[in-house]
Formats: sequence, C-alpha cells, structure tokens
Amino acid sequence: MAPAEPAPKQEDYSVSEVSGPAPLNPPDPGEGDPVRGVEILEIGVDFASLVEEYEPNPHGFAFLRDLRAVHSEAAQEVARSILSNWIEYYEDERDRPWQPVVTGERLVNWLCAHRLVSAGAGPEFAHSFERSFTRHVKRLRRDYTRMAPNADRFRVLKALIYAGVCLPGRRKIVGWSLTRLEREIDLQIFPDGGQYERNPSLLAATLGDLVELRACLGLGLIKAPAWLQHAVERIGPMVRFCRHGDGGLALFNGSVEEDPETIERLLMAARAGDRAPASAPHAGFERLARKASVVLVDSGGPPPHGLDIDAHAGTLAFEMSVGTTRLVVNCGAYRGGDPTWRRASRATAAHSTLVVEDTNSAEVQDQGGLGRRVGKVTVRRDSAGGGAVLEATHDGYASRFGVVHRRRLTLETDGLCLRGEDRLQGEGGREYALRFHLHPTVEASIAPVIAVSEPTVQLRLADGQVWSFASDGHQPAIEESIYFGRAGQGQPSQQIVLGGHSENGETLISWSLRRTATALQSG
Repeated sequence: MAPAEPAPKQEDYSVSEVSGPAPLNPPDPGEGDPVRGVEILEIGVDFASLVEEYEPNPHGFAFLRDLRAVHSEAAQEVARSILSNWIEYYEDERDRPWQPVVTGERLVNWLCAHRLVSAGAGPEFAHSFERSFTRHVKRLRRDYTRMAPNADRFRVLKALIYAGVCLPGRRKIVGWSLTRLEREIDLQIFPDGGQYERNPSLLAATLGDLVELRACLGLGLIKAPAWLQHAVERIGPMVRFCRHGDGGLALFNGSVEEDPETIERLLMAARAGDRAPASAPHAGFERLARKASVVLVDSGGPPPHGLDIDAHAGTLAFEMSVGTTRLVVNCGAYRGGDPTWRRASRATAAHSTLVVEDTNSAEVQDQGGLGRRVGKVTVRRDSAGGGAVLEATHDGYASRFGVVHRRRLTLETDGLCLRGEDRLQGEGGREYALRFHLHPTVEASIAPVIAVSEPTVQLRLADGQVWSFASDGHQPAIEESIYFGRAGQGQPSQQIVLGGHSENGETLISWSLRRTATALQSG
C-alpha cells in the first residue's frame, strides 16, 4: 500500500520577486566533453540526425554542455540551431519528448546553457525561446499533479524551482514548488534517509536534485528552508551506506553502480560526513563492515504498490566487496527494450539469495511492479567477538510452499571470512537453489579435492586476492550468469549454485567465503 499523502499546507511559501534585465545562468553540475562536442558539430544542426547517430536520450539536451566545452562561436551557433530545430518540430507536446522527467531535464539544461545559446541571437530566437520556457513550466506544473508519488517528482520540482529562480517574473513558481517539495520529502523519505522505492540509484539522483536546487536558491538570493537542509543531511549518509569499496552503488531494486567519482563529488557537495551508518531499518537494508570488507543486505519488504514499478524480488539478497573489488553481486538492472531480459533481471534467481521451486519470492509482473509479495521480514543484529552478525527471515514462500527462509551472515573481525547459514523451515520436498552471483572480474573454478572432505570453489579476484567458497554437505556448481551493473551493458559472469530438496522441519545449508591468499600463486 502506497504511503498516504500529507495534507497540503494552507498557503504556498512566499518568495519575493527580484527584478533583473535577463535570466540568471545557473552553474551546470555536469562537466562537458569537448571531444563529444566536436562530434556534434560534425553531425550538424538537424535534431533528427542527432537522435539517430549520437545521443541515446537527446530530448533532455544534456549534450549542450559538450558543445559549451568546445568554446567556439561555431558551437554556439550549432547549439542555437539545434534548439530552434527542436522547438519547431516538437511544439505539439507529443510522445516521449514531453514525458515529465525528460521535460524537466530539458528545462534545466536549457537554463544552464542560456548564455551559450543566447549569445549573438536575434529577437526572433529570443522570443521563441521565451515562449517555449513558458510552455515547459505550464506543462510541468500540470504533469506534477498527475504523476505517481515517486522520485521523478523531485526532478520535476527541481526544474520548476530552476525556472522560478532564473527567469524574470517567475518567483511565484518557487513558492509553489517549495511547498510541494516539502510534502514530497515528508511522503517519500524515511527517517534513516532511504526512499520508498528502495533503489540506491534513485536515492543518489534525489540527493543530487536537492543539492543542486539548494545551490540554485542561493544563486537567486533565496534562503533554503531548514527542512531542505535536514533532508540533505539525512539522505547523504544513506547514499554513503549504499556504496561498495570501489565507490559505486550496490545493486538493489533497479540500481546500477553509477560513476564513483560522480557519487564522491555529490557526497562532498552534500557535506554528508565520512561514515556510513551500520543499519537502515526504515529503508530495509543492513551493512556489515569489518576492515576492508563490506556486505550489504536487502533486509526489507518490497516497496509499496504504485512505487514498485522497477522493484526486484530480491529479499535477503546480499552483495560483498573486498577493498575496491566486488566479489558477490546481484545481476543488476537491465535497462534495454527486451521485456524478457527486464523480467529476468528482476527475478529472485538474479540475486544472491535462496530460490524455492524456481519461483520468485515476490511475483514479478510483466508490466512492472509486483503482485504477490513478501509479507513479513524480521531482522536482528548482533556481534560475536568483534565480528558482525545479521539474522533475518522472510515469508515470501510460506503461503505457496509452506516454508520460511532464514539467513544468518557472520563477517569475522578481520573481514577475511564471511560465514553463512541459510535455513528452510517448514514442509519438506521443496527444491531449492542457493545462488551466489560473482562480479565479472572474478574467476571461479572448482578446486581439486586434496586432503579436504568437501570440494571448494577457488575465486581469483581482479586485484590478485584468492578466496575460497565451501559448503558443508553440498556439491557447489559453477554456472553462467550475466551482470547488468553498468547501465546499458550486459557482461558475462559466473555464479556458484548449491541445490537440493528441503526436509520436513528444517533444512540447513552452511557455507563460507574465506580469503586464502593475497596474490595469485604462480604455476
């Protein structure tokens, strides 16, 4: 069930009008690439050619920063001509170019590039540009009221605040937008800084939106409300919580790694501190960290209906990194156009957790969202001799198969061993598969059985470390997998699988991941 929307305030915030001869030019948080800018100059001014040959999402106009990085009059003229061409052909407000998030992104990028495209422009272009700004603002105000209460609303309100601050005579829209922004923060952001969609990529994007609009308010000499600063202070540590040792984000509910340098700049701008919390009970995530090892666990239920369009069926899945190297991962989010791959990447089997009867712990629907879902998740943390211990259960298989999944993870004090116990409690005869997806840089091979009672899997990491995976009473298998951790890319990878059938009462699957060497052995 989606969270109830707070009652609106009696009045919008009042923001004084500041007169000025021309629009303010806000600083662009993105950095342009002059090489890409030159490529655009070679394509020319026809927007249709840009769509076909260069940009996967040109209607957001992020490419304007690449043209600005060229620092030439030719770049100014091409930018102005492309923009005029777009206004001419897309004024009828149809299809994808006018989806709210795309419209908001375009409005912000036009404002950031205002000086670039307006330098040397005649009155005809200035009039056309101003008229299109007005249309964008009206469209976004209307669309905001029709949107689902998800993270996209932050992006739309950010665009409206940019327009209200930067365009002369538009200050009323700032007050209107701030009133609704406060409501969205109350509605969507948990006390621990998480967001209802439980997607680290969306959380980082929301933090970026709030940090950028805070700076934009300062540009317009408007004091940022205290609640806005408090929201940034809550969300920032949660974004840090979601990072692995390589600086990128964990892969839960549709997120991808994102660029570590971009995330670091964002956290510095947010002044989010240098420590990640250990637990995020409202958002439903746990973090076990000892020395150089980090384990991140999805310990929450699915997002509410209406906010679960991209949610994954990955309850109790975990990821692990050692230093700057990822070891155990989830498959990540497929963002292409094939619905079969999109569905597969959201399935429980695409996560490092236990699957019963080859069935998702929550029903993944083809059109997006979840149907039948996990009802109850319990979590308990402890420490054992300085190590970090997490125990959690979920009932996603109880109603259909009569079993409950219980997981216990113990990260030892030195961070060099992760021990796990997965239990199925309830009816017997249920087929299960316990999966450990490996990062594409990890090479897995079955080690020969020499002076040990159980076969092990040797794991060679990209930085030279060697780890071993072992399980009591189970023969590990190595199977193919795929990794969508980087947006737009599917990389072949491997996974370790432990399979079997449950017994009546309780079935225990014990396993361990342990470092055995710091460098690859020769020979």
